Amino acid sequence: MRFLPIAFLLLASSVLAQTTWFVDATSTGCPGTGTASDPFCSIQAAIDASATGDTVLVQSGTYVENLRLDSSKSIVVESAAGPERTIIDGGNVAPAVDFAGSPFQKVTSELIGFTVTNGYSSRLGGGIRITRGAPRIQNTTVTGNVAHLGGAVAAYDGSSPTIVNSRFLGNQSYGAIRVDSSSIELINSTVTGEDVGVVATYFGSARIVNSTITGNGRGVVAGYHDTAIEITNSIVWGNSSSNVDAGDPSSSVTAQFSNIGGGHIGIGNIDADPRFLDAAHGDFRLACISPCVDAGTSAVGVGLPATDIEGDDRFVDGRSTGLAVPDMGSDEFDMLWVVEQPASGRYGFTAMAPPAQTGNAALLLLSFGNAAGTSGMPVPVSGGQRLFLDNDSLFNLWMGFVSTPAGQVSLDCPGKSTAPISSIPGFEVFYAGLSINLATGQIPSVTPTHSYLTQ
Repeated sequence: MRFLPIAFLLLASSVLAQTTWFVDATSTGCPGTGTASDPFCSIQAAIDASATGDTVLVQSGTYVENLRLDSSKSIVVESAAGPERTIIDGGNVAPAVDFAGSPFQKVTSELIGFTVTNGYSSRLGGGIRITRGAPRIQNTTVTGNVAHLGGAVAAYDGSSPTIVNSRFLGNQSYGAIRVDSSSIELINSTVTGEDVGVVATYFGSARIVNSTITGNGRGVVAGYHDTAIEITNSIVWGNSSSNVDAGDPSSSVTAQFSNIGGGHIGIGNIDADPRFLDAAHGDFRLACISPCVDAGTSAVGVGLPATDIEGDDRFVDGRSTGLAVPDMGSDEFDMLWVVEQPASGRYGFTAMAPPAQTGNAALLLLSFGNAAGTSGMPVPVSGGQRLFLDNDSLFNLWMGFVSTPAGQVSLDCPGKSTAPISSIPGFEVFYAGLSINLATGQIPSVTPTHSYLTQ
């Protein structure tokens, strides 16, 4: 008879025992037991009940809590509905999220899909404080937090967090992201509206990859005592006081294949207006004429992400050169279909993925007002606005336009002249297999697959 090693049995038992704990702020059965039918009412209750390998799944709502995750367990705390609908509110009394490791073990839990706001610290880390930790923070918005240092995130005492696909906006402190005696990776993220974007000091280091740091007082600062910041495929531009700064001769900022305001020595670096679509309204996607399109590097060893901040493919041939090269910045450019709305009249607009294409349906976005519709949902556009459609694939999108007699539907490359697709009022036209020459912005002649008069 063959016996399995005890270590194997223990590992198998641990894997089988992994549990999902449910949290719902709207539950009427508080405090709950954490099951799907009887969820906890607080996130911390689920964290306390969990064990290593477990997942805490949080339904939409606002949770006024000050969460603490320590090194006794490694878990995933994840929202079910994303950061727009799932909010951790620190109540302005303490950090909203505290990753607290021990002298002997780092905390390695994950936080995914939340808005973190109203956190407070008189010292370090208003929104998220990381002490002796190596957590992963993903798809999270950190805004409206206050601290003396590191209003959004502070990592210190030997920490090494990874932050991916996240947004930092309007936190109050010296440095939205502060790294002391620690290291941090910032990937596919945006930092804007801060006093200082990223600060590393006291032997700290930061690795910034495919991120956008703009609209701050200062962009990136390598402070005192042997600190080092490395920037790759990123945009650090349009910060009012300085874009890149080293505090003393022992500290350094190196950059490659990045758009650095004021210029910076390094291979592939540029200094040019990144041509964001609508930076004034927080839209840091790239227009097709942006110098940052296909200007990054895919060199082996850089450790590039496979997708961008929106989850779209990072390796896209944005210039139709036959080479799939990553862009600079947090969002990868793909073709934008633009509907121009005249001063009078209204448009309805629908979009769909072609039958052979799965999991890649078009997403409808308004360029102003942060309104959005889903694929196939008509979206009204008021006079004088532009409607941007961000297409995941560059070619072969089927899309239908509906216009009223006063309207005309056009497709263009922002910054170039508009090229009409259909100037026949009152018709719905579907086009299949439409290709765009991204180098010139020209649109080939097309034949509609069918059209009919709308009422």
